Amino acid sequence: MTTKKITTIIFDGDDTLWRTQKIYDTIKMKFKVLIESIGVVSEDLIENLDELDAKRVELLDFSKARFLESILLSYAFICSQNNLNWDIQIEKKIRSYVGMLNNKPQLYGDVMPTLERLKMNYDLILYTSGDIDSQKEKIKSLGSNFNNIFSNIFIKPKKTTEELAKLVEEINKSIDELVTIGNSFRSDILPAINLNIKTILVPRGTWIYDEVDNKNQNYSVALSIKEAADLIINGVI
Repeated sequence: MTTKKITTIIFDGDDTLWRTQKIYDTIKMKFKVLIESIGVVSEDLIENLDELDAKRVELLDFSKARFLESILLSYAFICSQNNLNWDIQIEKKIRSYVGMLNNKPQLYGDVMPTLERLKMNYDLILYTSGDIDSQKEKIKSLGSNFNNIFSNIFIKPKKTTEELAKLVEEINKSIDELVTIGNSFRSDILPAINLNIKTILVPRGTWIYDEVDNKNQNYSVALSIKEAADLIINGVI
């Protein structure tokens, strides 16, 4: 049987096309410095916060409130462990830090030229996860030139094999025609592998939630969106 030519590329958004994890890392470091300013020093503060936040994904998916609540819960635990009273000024600072997530996202430098190059010969789809309203606003803020490149934009609370299967059915494409590109092995790469869809990992900054066993799995790796595009155009994948 002859393998069909790739016609459709499914892109992840956060930390694949635009920077996100760097903002989270900045917020967590600001929180650590803030806690140290009230006399509490903990080598494990950020690690403990990440573990708490990752566990709460199972309860709240990637809702807008989850990360803020996780930091406030961490602050409450710190207060309890160190006999400190809750300080409303500390809370206000925490809320202001998390507000950085509402800023307009910044695309990686090679994204628009690469998408415009691919658009000439491929159907491009954006498939991202998170708080639905927040993701809609984020994508809208990137402007019409970005939005109009995609034939379809899908936003889900959380990416799973089942959700990707539904997407494939909705766009009415053969598995052999597809390739997915993403930065998260757990959310972007593994669901594609489970469905026998070609997939490319673009390693960016990730967090503990994304850490799953990726040994003996069939996927490609590219160090940038441009490099991922080259793999597809040159028939390497």
